Amino acid sequence: MFPLAISTAILAVFNPVMPVGSDVLLFNPARLAYGGNQGVGFQVLGVGIRLSNNAFSLSQYNRYTGAFLDEAAKTDILRSIPVRGWQIGSRVSMQSAGFSYGRLAVSNRTDAELEVKLPKEIFDLALNGNEVNRIYSAPNTEARATVIGRTGFGFGTTIGKFFAFGGALHYLRGFFYGQLIQDSVRFITTRRVFAGDGTVGYFTATGGQGWAVDLGLNYRREKWELGIGFLDISPGIVWSEGIDERYWVLKLDSTNLYDLLRDPGRFSYRVIYGVGEPWCVLLPLKVNFGVGYQFTERCNFGLLVAPVWELEPVRIRRWGTQLTSEIWLWRWLPVAGTIGYSSERGVIAGVDVGVIRGGWLFSVGGRNDAGFLKGAKGVEFNLGVRYHAAYKRLTKKKEAVLRLSGEGNSW
Repeated sequence: MFPLAISTAILAVFNPVMPVGSDVLLFNPARLAYGGNQGVGFQVLGVGIRLSNNAFSLSQYNRYTGAFLDEAAKTDILRSIPVRGWQIGSRVSMQSAGFSYGRLAVSNRTDAELEVKLPKEIFDLALNGNEVNRIYSAPNTEARATVIGRTGFGFGTTIGKFFAFGGALHYLRGFFYGQLIQDSVRFITTRRVFAGDGTVGYFTATGGQGWAVDLGLNYRREKWELGIGFLDISPGIVWSEGIDERYWVLKLDSTNLYDLLRDPGRFSYRVIYGVGEPWCVLLPLKVNFGVGYQFTERCNFGLLVAPVWELEPVRIRRWGTQLTSEIWLWRWLPVAGTIGYSSERGVIAGVDVGVIRGGWLFSVGGRNDAGFLKGAKGVEFNLGVRYHAAYKRLTKKKEAVLRLSGEGNSW
């Protein structure tokens, strides 16, 4: 037997390692096993907006937009772009109608995401012009956009005194998918003529369906928690509605500008329509590994390591780690600071602030990528409104906090 304050399991509001309510399904469904005494919870609204890139800061954008670019400015711009190319990403996530009671949780979320990658060579060409006898191409150009809604049902149970296991099943509804599926354009200029050819293709769909499973395991002893969650174990989403697959085959015969203006037929293209068969798009597998510790009833920290795996081919798409420290300045005012690193976004730092009244949590937060304020290369904004009976209990005086025995089957 070991004493365990009820707040040990439910204190965290912003700490991703020790969430409560339907937010558990974002990290590790095994934590639902600790919900037997937590009461009911509602996710009324949760909005997250992120825009980031791996090259330019806001101060650079303001400095060079509309300005004359001398050689020093061009060198600065090109130096900012990594060898692997310029990547820009945006994400809008909305949660609503989430519900939790005891060891059960239901979540509803819609995610819209855009990712674009352009080779550094394109910027070199735009800033410095073309070189004679040099072949230009963009073989590593990528573009993808998705809008996916998901409804999940999760459950957790304890195993003995220290372990917990949980799972969730999600129904996935695809609203839009678009991808650049071929880009093999190239051209060359000599002292007398220029020429080029290539193919550009894309695939779009306006409807698809699929399912995914989450599994999680958690270990908790006294004030420590250790958990791992595997999210989006899935055969993928089959996009079968509103399919549009096209390819543009381009050709520019060897010519100069004068001849091209006299004979536009030297440039030709044709459009090839795909067969329009359904596409199955695999979801990346997300792995969340977390360690959490509760110093006091109103102070905790969590360390999260989160690699994301592509399944075709199998490789790590990105990875990130973050350390979150949360403290309640007053019984109604939780505050958290986060610092971390992402393989795509660089160093990340942010703050979250909440106000609790009668069990209702109103929260706002923000993140900066690879810098601060105008020096940042990305920003993120989060806004939330939710209710949970656990929050209401936490705002009571310390002497009113219940204490439980450490029996696994008593949680």
